[in-house]
This record gives sequence, structure tokens and C-alpha cells, in this order.
Amino acid sequence: IDTGEGHPTPETLGIRRFYLYVASLATLVLLALGAGRVVHVILSEGYSSAFSSSVVLSERSGIWTHALRSALAAAIVGGGVWAVHWFVFARRDFESSLRWAYLYVFAILGGIFTTMISTGLVVAGVLMWAFRAPVADPTVEHFEYLPAAIASLGVGISIWSYHWWRAQHEAGQSPLLKLSANRAYEYIVAALGLSALSFASFAAIDTGLAVLIEQSRELISGDDLWREQFAVTLTLALIGGSFWGYYWRSAQRRLALDDTSSERSSLSRKVFTFLVLGIGVLALLISASATLFVFLRDALDASLALDTLRDIRPAIAVALTAGFILPYQWSVYRADRLSRSEVRQETVQP
Repeated sequence: IDTGEGHPTPETLGIRRFYLYVASLATLVLLALGAGRVVHVILSEGYSSAFSSSVVLSERSGIWTHALRSALAAAIVGGGVWAVHWFVFARRDFESSLRWAYLYVFAILGGIFTTMISTGLVVAGVLMWAFRAPVADPTVEHFEYLPAAIASLGVGISIWSYHWWRAQHEAGQSPLLKLSANRAYEYIVAALGLSALSFASFAAIDTGLAVLIEQSRELISGDDLWREQFAVTLTLALIGGSFWGYYWRSAQRRLALDDTSSERSSLSRKVFTFLVLGIGVLALLISASATLFVFLRDALDASLALDTLRDIRPAIAVALTAGFILPYQWSVYRADRLSRSEVRQETVQP
């Protein structure tokens, strides 16, 4: 009816776009969940058939289970409705800011996040098995998580790759738009990598302090908790360091190719810089306040003991992690600011 009336108003266009991309996002999630579950069921059945030692088959054994049928139905319905909205209804809506929000904030970012988590599960599981091999559970039981992790990894990479290709294709019509899109993409992935690296630093410091503070040998040799924590920490460091190192180096390399201050003054770089500085300073203040509070509480109560160190251990880990990140990021901010000032002075001088 609205199309038949012609000359749609900005309000009706905005509402239509909001509907299109909310529906596209919801059905994309349904498609991803359904497709991932289908792959998971198939891989699980194959894993059980290949490595299970059971020789008794139940009446409900086989691949055509209720779980597979439900997942396949969700994938068909979600994929069909998503395809209609994305490829038909929204196929020419290139000027919409909601479209770019859908592409970058939800689809690409969601695909990257899913890929990182799935990769982390695979790597952490392998490291846990390697560290606990002498006392571990049977290998077949330990790696039963692999079908789910691989299925999630495949879904994440597929969503990430397609929507990144689509964003590049649409941005290719304008060189400036493509540059801005690539820049935003780099800083988004770098931010995710830095987040994982920060969690790795926190976990490493917290675990190290726990080993130093605890006098019981159970933490080290009894429950093998430190091995699992070390595996998770190493996984976060490997994944976060790889993502952050690659994309941050790419962003820094772009500065060497830019003779003006446009790269340093870009919105994506400013948002990334102030977001890291803001979160780092806030975390430092909160951890310092918590440490001071616990110390004064126990000091005034004349109860300073080992429990005091246990209580402030997470705050110390947060403070040290922020202390590692803030100086470097502050130096980056200062360099950007000085460079912009020099460019403005050269512009003002006759």
C-alpha cells in the first residue's frame, strides 16, 4: 500500500528500514542457530560412530533424530525469510545507515565474536588435555566438545566472511566510503583482540598471585586448577594477541602511508583510543578504590592477615593489567594529538 501511494516520507522510509534490518538480523540469528545445530548433530553422530566403543545400538540411534529435524526446520525457515528480506526487500537500500549498522555492528562483529569464542574453545580444550594428559579423562570423552566448537566456528566464519565481502562490495562504489569501512573494521577487530588480551593478563596475574599467596599445595598439585587456568589464559593471549597485533599493526601502517592528519583524526581511531583510555582509567580507579577500602577496613579492625591479600587479589590484577595497557595507549594518543597540532600550524602559517 505504501509503495502504491508513492513518494514515501522520510518517516515511513525510516520505519521500513528499521523493520527490514531488525527482521534480517532476527532471521539471520535463527539461520545461524539452525545451521550450526545441524552441523553439530551430524558431526556428533560421526564422532560417536568413529570413536565410541559401544556395541549396543538403541532404537532411537541414527542421524535423523528430533534434534536434527528441529534444527533443519529452524535453518530452512530462518534462511528463507532472511533471504527474502536481505536479497529482495533490501537489495537496493545502499544509503541506509541502519544497513551499515547491521553489517558491521551485528553481522560482522557477531561473526568475529563467534569465531573467536569457538577458536578459543578448541585451543583451550587441546591445551587442557595436553597439560593434564597424565591424569586426564579418556581422550574420546575429553574431545566430545569438538563437534559443537567446530560447528560454531563454521557458522561464525561464514557470517563474518559473507558480510565482510558484502560490505567491501557495496563500499567499493565510493573510495572514501571503502576507506572508512576498512578503517572501522580494523579498529573493531583490534578492540576485540585487545579485550581478550586484557582478560589474559588479568587471569595470568590473578593466578600467579593465587599461587604465591596460597600456602596449601592443593592448588598446585591436588585439583589441577592452575593447569586449566593456565590453558584458558594462554588461549586468550594467543587469540587476543593475534587479532590485536595484526589489525593494530595494519592501522599503524596506514599512518605511514597518510601524509595528512586525516587518519589520526578519523572517527574510528578516536573512538578506539578514547574507549581504551576511558575503560583503562575507570578500571584503575575502581581497583585502587577497592584495594584501599579493603586495606583500611582490615587495618582499622586490626585484622590484617592473609585474607586481606586474598580479597584484594582481583583488584591488584585489574590495576596491573590497566598499568600495562594505559601507558602505551596514552603515548599513541599523545602522538596523534601532536601530529594534528603540527598539521594545523603548518596550515595556518602563510
